[in-house]
Amino acid sequence: MSISKPPFFDGNNYSHWKTKMTIFIQALDFNLWDIIIDSPELPHIISQEGIKTIKPRSSYTDDDRKKVQLNAKAKHVIICALNSNEFNRVSSCATAKEMWDRLEVTYEGTNQVKDAKINMLVREYEMFSMKENENISGMFVRFTNIINSLQSLNKCYTNSEMVRKILRCLPKSWMPKVTAIEEAKDLNTLPLEELLGSLMTHEMTIKNHEDDEEQDKKKKKVIAFKSSTTDSSEDDSDDEMALITRRFKKYLAKKKFGNKQFKKTFPSKSETKKEEIVCFKCNKPGHYKSECPRLKKAKDTIKKKKAMLATWLDSDESSSEEEEDQEVAQIALMAINDSDKDEDEDEDENEVSELLEKFSFENSSHKKTIKALNKENASLKHECSSNKTLEDKTISLEKENEILKVEIDALKKTFSKFSNSSENLDKLLGLQRCVFNKAGLGYDEMNNVKHFQKYLEKKDNQKVSSSMTCNYCNRHGHTTHTCYRKMICTKGICY
Repeated sequence: MSISKPPFFDGNNYSHWKTKMTIFIQALDFNLWDIIIDSPELPHIISQEGIKTIKPRSSYTDDDRKKVQLNAKAKHVIICALNSNEFNRVSSCATAKEMWDRLEVTYEGTNQVKDAKINMLVREYEMFSMKENENISGMFVRFTNIINSLQSLNKCYTNSEMVRKILRCLPKSWMPKVTAIEEAKDLNTLPLEELLGSLMTHEMTIKNHEDDEEQDKKKKKVIAFKSSTTDSSEDDSDDEMALITRRFKKYLAKKKFGNKQFKKTFPSKSETKKEEIVCFKCNKPGHYKSECPRLKKAKDTIKKKKAMLATWLDSDESSSEEEEDQEVAQIALMAINDSDKDEDEDEDENEVSELLEKFSFENSSHKKTIKALNKENASLKHECSSNKTLEDKTISLEKENEILKVEIDALKKTFSKFSNSSENLDKLLGLQRCVFNKAGLGYDEMNNVKHFQKYLEKKDNQKVSSSMTCNYCNRHGHTTHTCYRKMICTKGICY
């Protein structure tokens, strides 16, 4: 991109473009940046009524022309950096500040939206940590993106805060390096770039050590071959071939160790039957005649010659006589470091057998644990089902209780009605007057003459004994002889 051409904006990654555009405008002319930020008003005229109107161009002063020219330059720089869609968005703006603010509100939002974005980015900053198998440069790129996004929203962190955050986000394997930096450096003045360089150097050192360790492991696994030049005498060659044979057999046995150990741990039927076999050569049980060690000694020389791995003969037609006297053989031998490897192999076999026994024991214990857990799971399921039935019963009883409460309220209402009606009946009966009572209008009562007793007269100070109960009307305060209801009924008077 040319230094005279503004950074292009197509609607994506506004925060990145805003930072680049700010630097470009400030480098081009700082007065243009002042126009965008301060936005001086365009030349205008105030009428007598106090109304502002745009000043015509013919009446511009030199200062007015400078302001208008700077505003036009700022608008030109912004428009040249936008595509057609973004140009349509800001084409109606009169000043460069209006264009800048409209783009800012469109892609950054209002103050409320900015606060929400700041909260989200601050949360990412606080939760930031180095991922597994991530290098320092990749981690720093992610950290820088978060910091730049916060700075575009006017949320800034100091250098010491960022340094401490970088040290906190490192994994546990980096703790020795973090401790060394904290003790050797002043974190308040340590630049972020210096910290990054120190961490990258430490990362390269660790990687080199790991590469060296991997190469050492590969070298240990490689089987080395060496060439030896020997005389062709029969005695020396036989002894050497026997040594080669023994070592080669040990090497093959080591390669087939897994099969061998499995057979030792779980013997087959053929091995158990082989113990019953008797050799016809030495009359000892456990092997055939072809496997007899006495027979092997007789054939030792033949097997020694067959155990040769490779032989290269340098022949020349002119030197045939010299070849009869001496032969030069280059034999590839396996490089074995120490004769104690046999003991190591036995120890390895014992360790593997112990591990197999240990794993089998752990497997059986885990199976028992699984069975116990399955039983416990079944019992818990049974308890859940019983609890569910009890819950259903409780719900049904609660519903029945509510219905009974409604019925009780209804019975209480009916009982109160009956009690009120009985009280009213008692009042009516108390207010009744006997038919023989002739007191009233136009009736002259004879003085001191009583032809009959006034049974229904109400006495003022009559005390009713609560201990007496009438057997006829079942009411308290009188007996059957004095019951007025019985008297009325015997006389045939209905009420």
